[in-house]
Amino acid sequence: MSLSFKPSGVKTPSAPTSPLKSKENFLQRVSSLASNVTSNLRGEIQNVTQQVQPKPAYNKDRCFTLLVVDDQATDWSRYFRGRKIHVDWDIRVEQAEFKEISVSANPEGAFVSLAVIRNGSRVVRSFKPDFVLIRQNIRDADQDHRSVLFGLMYGNIPSINGLESVYGFLEKPWVFSQLLKLQKQLGKEAFPLIDQCYYPNFKEMVAPPRLPAVLKLGHAHGGLGKFKVESPADYQDAASVVAVAGTYCTVEPYLESRADLHVQKIGQSYKAFVRRSISGHWKTNVGSAMLEQVAMTERYKSWLDAAADALGNLDLCEMEVLLGRDGKESIIEINDCAFTLLGESQEEDRRLIAELVLLKMQNLCTPPGMVRVTSKPSMSLVSSNLPSPTESDKQSVKSFASSATENVPTQASQNQQQTPAQPNQQPVASSTVVPNGLQATDSRENSPLPPQQVTQPPPVPPRDALAGPTRRAEDGTGKVFGRQGSQASLNQLEQDDGEDTMKNLRKTFAGIFGDI
Repeated sequence: MSLSFKPSGVKTPSAPTSPLKSKENFLQRVSSLASNVTSNLRGEIQNVTQQVQPKPAYNKDRCFTLLVVDDQATDWSRYFRGRKIHVDWDIRVEQAEFKEISVSANPEGAFVSLAVIRNGSRVVRSFKPDFVLIRQNIRDADQDHRSVLFGLMYGNIPSINGLESVYGFLEKPWVFSQLLKLQKQLGKEAFPLIDQCYYPNFKEMVAPPRLPAVLKLGHAHGGLGKFKVESPADYQDAASVVAVAGTYCTVEPYLESRADLHVQKIGQSYKAFVRRSISGHWKTNVGSAMLEQVAMTERYKSWLDAAADALGNLDLCEMEVLLGRDGKESIIEINDCAFTLLGESQEEDRRLIAELVLLKMQNLCTPPGMVRVTSKPSMSLVSSNLPSPTESDKQSVKSFASSATENVPTQASQNQQQTPAQPNQQPVASSTVVPNGLQATDSRENSPLPPQQVTQPPPVPPRDALAGPTRRAEDGTGKVFGRQGSQASLNQLEQDDGEDTMKNLRKTFAGIFGDI
């Protein structure tokens, strides 16, 4: 057995790749590749974010803030996106419900704080509104947000409808009382309002009214708090409910109806809808119902316009009318700006509301530094630099004006007879030259004369032209006398011209100071 060993000085070649070195290189490659991918991915995300992120919908330095009180089912910001008023002022829309709003106010205006939940997180922000659109009931069976309304009223914030009219709609008996006044003015045939009784508390509900009847408890919407009373026992049960509630109630007769009519007004746009119950419930808004848009008649429009004017010039409102089986129509109530949009034209109605808001904001919201100029009628024709006339001056001018008015026609006829007609001579009007800065006026009409009537005093004709014409005069007997021109007639004519000038000046001052 022999063993062969290689000499120690000879080195054997190593493996072409070392396992340790190759593992380190692989990790380095993976690390560099991962860093490159991460950086590239981060850059792509930034680019996509910049492309997807929308630009601000309004200019923060030139915008008006519109507060829309409504739920999140309708996004009102998209109806005002890109719209401008006063040429280049944007509309910033802040939308929230009454329960998310708190208002503080001072003489400078109202300040609104919103605490809303967006994407699962609570967002709080504050701003000063310039206009308010109310699309939610302030009071209902389970809510009362009058404090928000009082803050907006304290800040004098313009709105649709006006905050004063919204305040009136906080109590339905007040609204119905205004409709009763309107019925007394127009008559029952022209304004068929349903009969209704008001009870302040349960103690007054002693004798039941005509049965069957409908009892409405307090201030509520959507059919809440309504009872159908068919017997005296039912009436007593309803009175006990009123006692527990501690509020007022109204009672009106129950009418057999085939449908109810809803007439709505949005600015100058009117629509009418008929709703028929399919489920057979006596409340047409409960269960299934069939809705149909019908033609808007002049009769329905007159009802709605009269009620809107009586309740504070409402821009948004809706009237509910019962269509009885006997063919009679009975107005039961009117709703303000928080009424529900009906039918397939809801999108169109929202756009009409947005246009109405823009029109109101254009008229009521003024950019900082802009002064709204109101045209005033001219109150005087006399320059303001002149001193005010005293009582004695007024009496003198009055006597001068009366004498000048009486003598002007006679004197003008004398001048026309004693002055020969000349070819290019303008007719002399009953006016004269006034000082600079004044305007010639007619004392009989107290109105400015046209510019062409303000002429120079009549020139004195030459002596040669006075010899020919005959001055005619008529005495009380009707006999006409004539005398030829002479030096005496010339002197008399010059004296008459002087008197004419004085009378014209008196007349001018009478026109300046006015009739006294």
